[in-house]
Amino acid sequence: MYAGVGFFASVLVPIIAIFPTTFIVIIARLAMISVILDAFQEAFDTKKGFQIGAFFTFIIAVSGISIFGVGALFWELLVGVLDSAVLESREFKDMNYEGAA
Repeated sequence: MYAGVGFFASVLVPIIAIFPTTFIVIIARLAMISVILDAFQEAFDTKKGFQIGAFFTFIIAVSGISIFGVGALFWELLVGVLDSAVLESREFKDMNYEGAA
């Protein structure tokens, strides 16, 4: 399949380049809807726990916050783990016991 796509890329790329950039961006974002929906369903699955930590991690990642020159990628991990450790301590302990077995 990839070889077929590569073969036709030389024909398709000039055709796609005719469209306005905004149109291409919209099509690409629409294609990502199923990916983000699957990620949300996995992150907020009530059977697995850690919904609060996942929520705060997502919000901080989207915010793009920078504190003391340290970017959002660090803060989202730190706050997500701390939130889960404090607010979802039961799931956190269950995970540690399962990992030790």
